[in-house]
Amino acid sequence: MIRQKNIYIGLSGFLLIVLLVFHYLGPTFVNSEGMRKKVQTIISQKTGGKVEYKTVDLSIFPTIHAVINQASISIPGKGEGTIKTLSIIPKILPLFIGKFLIDEIHIEYPDIKMVMPRSFEQSNEAKEPFNLDTFKDTVIGMLSPLATEIQEFQITMKDGGFNLIEEDVTIFTLSDTQLEIGCYSKEIDIKINGTSDICEDISVIANFDRKDLKGKGEIELRHFQPQTLIDCFLPDVTSRISEPIDKVIVNLKTDGPNDLQVGLKGSLPYLTLRKGDIQSVIKCKNMEGSLHFEEDKTIISIIDLDLDQPQLNMIGDFVVDHETQQINMELTGRDIDIHTVREEALTLAGDNEVVKTLFQILKGGRLPDIVITSQGRSLGDLGNMENLVIKGNIREGNILIPGPDFILENVTGDLVVEHGILEGTKIDAKLEDAYGKEGRISIGLKRKDAPLHVETKITTVAEQIPPLLNRLIKNKIFLSAIARLMNVKGTVAGKLVIGGRLDAITAKVDIDKINVSADYDGVPFPLQINDGSFHYDRENISMTNLGGTFGSSSFSELTAGISLGEDASIEIQSGRILALLKELYPWVSLFEKVEKGLKDVKAVSGILRFSSLKLHGPLAMPESWSIEATGEVEDLIVYTTLFPEPIKMEKGNLKAVENKIFLTDAKLNAGDSSLRISATVNHNMAELVKADIGFDGEMGKESMNWIENSFKLPAELSVRPPLSIPKANLTWKKDSGISFISTLVFQDGPGISLDMFLNTESLKINNILIQDAETTASFACDLKEEVIDFRFTGNLSHTTTDKIFHNTPFSKEWIKGDFQAHILLDQPKHSIFQGILEGGNFSFPWIQKVPLSINYISLHADNKSVMVDSLRLTWEDNHLSVDGDVNISENGFLFDLTMSADRLDWDTIRETLDIGDKKQDKNEENKKKEEEEDGDESEESHFWELPVKGSLRLDAESFTFDQYTWEPVQAKISFDPDCISIDVIDANVCGISCPGVLEITPQDISLDFQLQSRNQELGTMIQCFGDKKDFITGELGLEAQVMARGASKELVKSLNGNFEGTAKNGKISRFGLLAKIFAFLNLTETFRGKLPGITKEGFPYKSMTLNGEIQNGLFVINEYVLDAPSMGVTSHGTVDIFAKELDLEVLVSPFKTVDFIIRKIPIIRGILGGTLISIPVKVKGDIENSKISYFSPSVVSKKLLNMTKRALKIPVNIIRPLIPGNGENDSNSVK
Repeated sequence: MIRQKNIYIGLSGFLLIVLLVFHYLGPTFVNSEGMRKKVQTIISQKTGGKVEYKTVDLSIFPTIHAVINQASISIPGKGEGTIKTLSIIPKILPLFIGKFLIDEIHIEYPDIKMVMPRSFEQSNEAKEPFNLDTFKDTVIGMLSPLATEIQEFQITMKDGGFNLIEEDVTIFTLSDTQLEIGCYSKEIDIKINGTSDICEDISVIANFDRKDLKGKGEIELRHFQPQTLIDCFLPDVTSRISEPIDKVIVNLKTDGPNDLQVGLKGSLPYLTLRKGDIQSVIKCKNMEGSLHFEEDKTIISIIDLDLDQPQLNMIGDFVVDHETQQINMELTGRDIDIHTVREEALTLAGDNEVVKTLFQILKGGRLPDIVITSQGRSLGDLGNMENLVIKGNIREGNILIPGPDFILENVTGDLVVEHGILEGTKIDAKLEDAYGKEGRISIGLKRKDAPLHVETKITTVAEQIPPLLNRLIKNKIFLSAIARLMNVKGTVAGKLVIGGRLDAITAKVDIDKINVSADYDGVPFPLQINDGSFHYDRENISMTNLGGTFGSSSFSELTAGISLGEDASIEIQSGRILALLKELYPWVSLFEKVEKGLKDVKAVSGILRFSSLKLHGPLAMPESWSIEATGEVEDLIVYTTLFPEPIKMEKGNLKAVENKIFLTDAKLNAGDSSLRISATVNHNMAELVKADIGFDGEMGKESMNWIENSFKLPAELSVRPPLSIPKANLTWKKDSGISFISTLVFQDGPGISLDMFLNTESLKINNILIQDAETTASFACDLKEEVIDFRFTGNLSHTTTDKIFHNTPFSKEWIKGDFQAHILLDQPKHSIFQGILEGGNFSFPWIQKVPLSINYISLHADNKSVMVDSLRLTWEDNHLSVDGDVNISENGFLFDLTMSADRLDWDTIRETLDIGDKKQDKNEENKKKEEEEDGDESEESHFWELPVKGSLRLDAESFTFDQYTWEPVQAKISFDPDCISIDVIDANVCGISCPGVLEITPQDISLDFQLQSRNQELGTMIQCFGDKKDFITGELGLEAQVMARGASKELVKSLNGNFEGTAKNGKISRFGLLAKIFAFLNLTETFRGKLPGITKEGFPYKSMTLNGEIQNGLFVINEYVLDAPSMGVTSHGTVDIFAKELDLEVLVSPFKTVDFIIRKIPIIRGILGGTLISIPVKVKGDIENSKISYFSPSVVSKKLLNMTKRALKIPVNIIRPLIPGNGENDSNSVK
């Protein structure tokens, strides 16, 4: 026991001696140059770098340890650093067996720079984003030496600095670091505290198994600045986190050197992201994630990302394949608020047009579930729309459909974004008042011309249809029709398809349920559709089995199509229509193309029913439409001004084929007439072109009146009702005329076969055959502008015509013979007359303007000549008798006739011949204007165009022109194409003989007549000429010549000639002008009451002479002298009988006033001597109301003064009478 104790003491002493030797001699040995190099070489070999130190201090107190001062280490490609002091405490016992094992390491003020391993080899390659393998290798590389190179030990570090560097760029710094690492036999404990450029405070606590590096740790970061790391590791991320994160916890876990798991958990109350000048604030309730490194892949997991702003909850994984470096992403979101996410996305999207477009389309709503998947070799590739797939479902969403700019509301359904296209399926949505179900959408996100497809079942109120179609459809024809819809109501259901491109959309509309009412502009009653289907695509509209009402009318089973392309067309394949004409007619009658034709139809009622209907043709050319229809008309009533009673049709069958309409089995009742009618009407949709009507039945008086008015037949041809029509056919052709073929039977009268044709230019009667017991007659005529054909065969008795005509113009008429005429007015030499004709007592009041009656006619013809044996005419009130002959020559019809008449009237002749109303020198414009003003009158007169020439000897008992009558009249009248010359041999009017010549042309009238009267009673002549106001007796002698040329209305203005007359030994009982002059003079002071007046007994005169000239209708009085026992009157001047004005100068010389004047005015007594006093008077103005006044003696013309002296055979002295109240003023006058 004692021996052992001594051994221990000895050993302890030996050890003490060794220690003392080591304490005093060790530093010298260790710090020797050779030993230091050897130590540095050994450590450098172990670390693979270069290690240097300044000195090493060895000490055994308080324990054996070594202090290395000013040490530095440099490991190429891994790092470098300096340590101020490094204290190494070895394990004691191993020293006794020659082993140096570290027990503790104390490091003070280290400054370490660690270089991250390069992820690329060639220096000229572009820098790649941060690689997760790099991060794993860095972490495992830091732990591996602790497990393999060093045995059990403890490391402490004080105020250390750590820098992570890549490519000379400091990525991460750690300062004021306090570190404790315990490497024990089975585990490694790590504690680190410090500050960094990425956070204010960082702490690390970790524990790992030394054998396999399995373990876990936790890193806590406070006031974390993530943007610094993002700039280094994720340089392609353009958004910036501008505000720090309060606290981030990173959990590390390893299952070996090739398996590292990193967990992340933090709180982000406010995270501010900034992109350029735009910033966004994110509120985070919770954030938790993990990073799991496996042998062949790395998994980054978002365990929980719960944001308040924007509202979303997200989990998911990023899987990185170590071999291919392929990144696969799958994220799952819950309860995402699109509106808030949209705001942040649009804020941070920058130039990413796809993101902008996506969130311009997604405007709001919730995404209860969403899955986002992508793949690529970088984070940028993950955001590429070609790699990105987003799947989810939307609730309460708002989606914009670009193009038509529809905003779908309350959207639910499934959404997928893939290959840059947003697709939706099972979409239910609301568009204003429209609801879509089970829809599908597909919207390109990349370009303005990206594809677009929207397809949905839709139910909507009808009011939305017009604005919806206006936004979808660009066809102008269709839109113009839609624009006319008003007050649209009801509901529709169907399918809406929008396709094409965003910049060129197309639309298809299929409506299979419809209940709509609307007003249509221009239609006075509403349209209701309650059955059928409707389809619209880009250039086609189709309707199938439509049913509804059109006002009170209805339609059903209507199937039709409209093509809206370049050659727009319409087609109705089938349909049934029931139209109430009472309602439709007032509207249809206002159409421009039918208004004129229906102007006389005031109302229509009844039912038009079509059991089948087909139509096709160009949409804009109704006249080219082809129609096939079958139907019937029922209870038709037509009210027209053309017929006194309504026209009724109980029933009739209708059929339309191509451009024809057929009416069959129709019974027509009109007043007292009843007809069975079948008709065929040809049309071109715009207007009627032909009508062919066959009928039979009975016609009464009202119907006959209607026919007479329609054909403009004269009243004299009104037939006696009733009329039986066994068979008749009427054909009308546009621009041609009306043909009528019929068999007529009159009650108790003859049977008539009729075949005639009428148009605006001619009337052609092909044949009228009349037969009864007294009559068998056939008549035909063709009246054209240049050709007249006439034929009569048989005999016609007045007893027969009395049974035909109601108001017959043929009283006691009769005609018999066999006669025909072919008259060519433009080629008269080819005219032919043949046969004999005799008859009497018939007239033709409708042929000329003035009624003409033939009392008796007897003539016979032989080819080119007609002998008028006897012709007695009544021409209005003129009775004429003619005989002679008419021959056909090269130049026309040459006649030589003798005519006698009881009286002739110029107005009758002028109206018939249309004489004297044409201007000779008309230009074309004036002719056209006059033709328009004269109207039918100018068109109806063709007298002057007749190729007639010859002479007519006239002997008439009287001839009346205006108010004057010549009796008798004997004249020779010569007819030439341009002139009628009348040589008046004997004619007398009011006792005046007036032979002369009268010439009449189409342009004017000329005359030259000599007037002569001998010893005719003046009073009788004045009364004859119609002057009832004046009455003068005496014996008149008159010589005059009158000439004129001009139109009849202007003939008076062209009168020229001279006249001279003398009346003797008579009395003036009434002469208004002379009476006014006497009355005027009797008002003066000089002659007050002294001048003679015209009394009932008359004013006697010895002679009254008048001579002068006629100049263009103006009568110029050269000399007028009245010589009476008590007075002399002389005058000259003018009388305009056309303007009814006169302008005369008159000298009045009262013989019985001379003594009175001398007594009253003594001064004059010496002046007058034996001369005659004369007073000058001016007469001017209207003949009936002329103005009378004095005028100055000094202006009396010498012509008038000499006339007075010569006529009265006594000197004349002219004085100015005194006017009462005015001294010598002579301005007073009496009218």
